[in-house]
Amino acid sequence: MDIEYNKYTNEPPQPSKANRKTHKSQLKLKSKPFR
Repeated sequence: MDIEYNKYTNEPPQPSKANRKTHKSQLKLKSKPFR
């Protein structure tokens, strides 16, 4: 999972849960098509 989201964010996987949550929310926004 870390490698997967690392691919999208182009950043090293963060061990802290707070950062992970932020990245996850950003991934959700990215996956959603903006119309």
